[in-house]
Amino acid sequence: MAPAQVFKNIKEDPYFLLKDYLRDFLFLSLLLGGLSFLKTELSLDLHWYYILIFIFAIPTGWLVAAFLHKAGHQNVTKGPINRIIGEFVGHFVGYGFNNFIMVHTLHHLYSDHKYDPVSPRGMSFLRYFISPNKYMIEHTKEYLRDIHSETENYEKILDQQTIIFHLNMILRLACWCLLFGPSLFLFFYLPAVFSNIAILAHINYVCHRDLEDGSVEVFNMNHNLYYKFANFVTMGGYYHKNHHQNLSLFDPRKLNNQKERLLTLKPITNRSVSHVELSSDTSSLRQYFNLDRVWGEKGSL
Repeated sequence: MAPAQVFKNIKEDPYFLLKDYLRDFLFLSLLLGGLSFLKTELSLDLHWYYILIFIFAIPTGWLVAAFLHKAGHQNVTKGPINRIIGEFVGHFVGYGFNNFIMVHTLHHLYSDHKYDPVSPRGMSFLRYFISPNKYMIEHTKEYLRDIHSETENYEKILDQQTIIFHLNMILRLACWCLLFGPSLFLFFYLPAVFSNIAILAHINYVCHRDLEDGSVEVFNMNHNLYYKFANFVTMGGYYHKNHHQNLSLFDPRKLNNQKERLLTLKPITNRSVSHVELSSDTSSLRQYFNLDRVWGEKGSL
């Protein structure tokens, strides 16, 4: 099923997500049962080279984020391979492919407005980062309540969806633990998922900037070594402005940078604010520990 059709079904059928979660629950329960039968012994082994595995897990999480995002726009392929890749990475990150489609589609339809589940407006990065599911679930539920307001007992449907959604996350974690074993689960899988969450949160946070006039501007980021390396691994993940301008590009770096500003929210005062100036200076590491600013930024917003 194409991502656009998934979102259409979510809008038109108040039971679509509940049925989807129940199908996942059945599949994951059977998978967990099979893995439990095959994995008769689980032991936690510690070796020096797990440090290398841990380091390798960080860009792996970024790569998973890239393919989750690209599959969510059906930019990997136009055939069923796109769906297969999306389902795999959706299970890898724990919350499922269809949930990513719903959240990310809302982000593009309502960027930095009421129904945007990943807008960082008004938040510090730490607050935004440590509660990603909290804000996504709250804003997504608000949207679902509004579009299905005429459905009788929809609050009960939402409650059932929420319970099964979290059960499925637990089942996915258990399946990956059995599949990898405790050691790789601890040193590879969990760091990869953590880095996946971190880079998606960081892209949204630094590329959607609150300006002093009340507007929100979308930026591309590629001005220092971190952004250049991350863009290489994710195939343009921080070229967020380009992505918003052309959703069909597999690699948004290929879009010629447009000089016009991209505002998701217009100014609420007559005061104008200039572009953020970005420095190419990468000599100081101290800038990377200030999470509420864009690394390499001159001045403040």
